[in-house]
Amino acid sequence: YSGNAYVTDAPVSAMGAIKKPDRNTCLSFDRPEDSSPVLLQAITNLLLEAAMDTRNEEHDGRAAKLVNALESTLTQITGRKFRFKTDKPPQLALSVVWGDTKLLFDTLPDGLRSILGWIVHAIVMMDIWVGGKSNPLETEAVFLLDEIESHLHPAWQRRILPAFQRLFPKSQIIVATHSPFVIASLNYGWIHLLTVDDTGKGKAKVEKPFPASKGDSYISVVEEIMGVKEWYDPETENLLRVCL
Repeated sequence: YSGNAYVTDAPVSAMGAIKKPDRNTCLSFDRPEDSSPVLLQAITNLLLEAAMDTRNEEHDGRAAKLVNALESTLTQITGRKFRFKTDKPPQLALSVVWGDTKLLFDTLPDGLRSILGWIVHAIVMMDIWVGGKSNPLETEAVFLLDEIESHLHPAWQRRILPAFQRLFPKSQIIVATHSPFVIASLNYGWIHLLTVDDTGKGKAKVEKPFPASKGDSYISVVEEIMGVKEWYDPETENLLRVCL
């Protein structure tokens, strides 16, 4: 998944059919242009299944657990209560309630639309893939995530990866990022530093990995991992060098 995935408003129907994604689509960082209608339909189906579970007094049903996990994760990341909302027929529509405000997907901040475009997509597509026969959150999987911090405020950047790790505890997650907030949020796992070699051909090489640890500060990540020692704008740094 890429942090640039956007979800937009699209029409939905009651329990609309959704085609199982093919492997090539699952392995692409770019979502197809028609991914939003599929995503919104999959969310709608989950909400209706969860409502039927409640009606049948199955309060811990699979669909209800998935919806609660999704809404709880989005609440944790954004710091504001989040839930999906379906408008009743005859004009069935899907929207969200964020805080105390009902919003259409097109009016959401870019960062939230991006999060919905890959985190929610990951869960609902995994659910379709396993065919409802198991809990997708407990399914072993490998996720490749590219620049998940795109469009996110630093406060959200520091929460996004831990939230995804909690959501998929049995998954291996490989992340490419330039954000010190994302890197510092990693309490367990390995950090692989990629640098440009000195051949002049612009080729990257992978340095020896080192373990992530709890308590890493953003400052230590910027200085020790990203190699940035300066703390002021370039002009001020030049003046400081002259003065020293």
